This record gives sequence, C-alpha cells and structure tokens, in this order.
Amino acid sequence: MAHARTESRGQEQDASHRPVHAAPDVEHERLDAFVGKWHMEGQQLAGPAGASAPISAMETYEWLPGGQFLIHRFDGHIGNTEAACIEIIGFEPERRCYRAHTFYNNGQVNVWDLEHRDGQWRLLGDWNAGGRSMKVRCTMSFAPDGQTLRGKWEHSSDGSSWETFWDVSARKVTDH
Repeated sequence: MAHARTESRGQEQDASHRPVHAAPDVEHERLDAFVGKWHMEGQQLAGPAGASAPISAMETYEWLPGGQFLIHRFDGHIGNTEAACIEIIGFEPERRCYRAHTFYNNGQVNVWDLEHRDGQWRLLGDWNAGGRSMKVRCTMSFAPDGQTLRGKWEHSSDGSSWETFWDVSARKVTDH
C-alpha cells in the first residue's frame, strides 16, 4: 500500500504517520495506532444517552503538522440523528497523561483524560446528559492486526458502578 505524502510548513509528512520531522517519543508513538480512516458500527443501549439505536460513523485520525497533536473527526448517525465531533488529543508531560478536547455538533464541549495501560486505552471524564452530570469512560482495544478497534462506553453516577451505553467496533479502511 502506498502512503500519500503532503507538504506542511515546508516539512514532508507521511499521511498515515506523524510528520517525518517530529522527534519520536513513546507517548506520541502510541497514538500512531489510531491514525487512519475507520468505519464504526455498533449499538447505543437505552439510557441517559438516549433511546436504543444503531450507530454508524466514519472516523479519521491524523497528525496536526508538527506531530504534537492528533486530530480526530467523527461523522455519523445515532439512529436517524446526525452526530459529529472534532477532537484534539495531546500528551501533557507535566501531568504524565493524554488529554482529549472534544467539540460536538450540538455545542457541547468535553475534556477527557486518556490513558494507555495493559494494552488498552481508557477515556474518562464527566458528561452532561439531559441536565444531569455523570462519569463516563470508554475502554478501547485494538485487535492484534491493528485493523479493528473495539470500544465500550459506560456511564456511572457514583464512579464505581458502571453500565454500558455504547458498544461499538471500528474497522480500518484501507486503500486498494
């Protein structure tokens, strides 16, 4: 498979990886697994996020020129309702964690903590659903071939009892 290359501020960039000029470090290299275009499908379970509905979306992850931030776009539907967001993911060395700043098409903004541990990614933060704040976490894991990403989104009112509200799987889209 050939990789497209682009020029950005005079720096050559491989479209599937961090810009060639970026200094590699383990924190940024871990995020490389997300880079690419993904087709997501799954199910929203009835609960605080809404009624039971199928989920279908295209997701893209790409490095912002400079290689310090990963840009994630989600464009799809939950049932018949359009759902979209853009997210900026970076590593905060002083906190030794990743942060994801997410902006949704309904005007909501969230800041999530993102961690990589024991081969899994976990997103954790607070969510406002219907005027009610709750804890939300998403546990994500890649298949060994890196072509499938499974995610389980859960909510909790107390931070200790968790209930699934999204169960999704994304398959990497490859150019043939």
